[in-house]
Amino acid sequence: MGLMISLRGKHFPKASLWVLSILAFLFTAIACCLSLVTAIFIKEVSIKVALDILSFLGASLLLLCTYMGYKYEEIDENLCTPLNSEVDGSSKTESVVTITPFAKARFFNKMTFWWLNPLMKRGREKTLEDEDIPKLREEDQAQACYLLFTEKFNEQKQLNPSSQPSVLWTIVSCHWKEIFMSGLFALLTVVTLSTGPLILNTFI
Repeated sequence: MGLMISLRGKHFPKASLWVLSILAFLFTAIACCLSLVTAIFIKEVSIKVALDILSFLGASLLLLCTYMGYKYEEIDENLCTPLNSEVDGSSKTESVVTITPFAKARFFNKMTFWWLNPLMKRGREKTLEDEDIPKLREEDQAQACYLLFTEKFNEQKQLNPSSQPSVLWTIVSCHWKEIFMSGLFALLTVVTLSTGPLILNTFI
């Protein structure tokens, strides 16, 4: 059922998928409970009990994927809205600009790269064009970065008018959080690569 929904889910109505997922979840939950009760009374674990538990976990994952898929599909539809339009004389030209779903993605969404799913689905259906690629977040766009850089540069100039502000320290003051996180991950990578052989040598 999970393979069928993954491959042909778009051809089924949403109500049918919800019913299938809920029925599979309830059926496997009852089977799992009965198997666990039987195993407790008999005090013996069989292959059937293990398969019932795995089926319940699979049905739970299926129900979660169905829910999350519809949730982020609705978010993607809301994101693809026109943000600006240009009027030139008598003709009106509407330009549709979509902001990347990364702008509204939460922690779990970012860690699993779920926000890339709408773009990957679109690329699976057709060859991506320039207008299909979402724009950067507002704070990551060149204009916003330039304004932030100018603001920090002027602040340093006001603090020390006698000397020319350093471009390097201006960039660091603008993006110190990102630099700190990148350095932390780089440090974790070096520590992992360094201690891995030592731990293996110790155990062996």
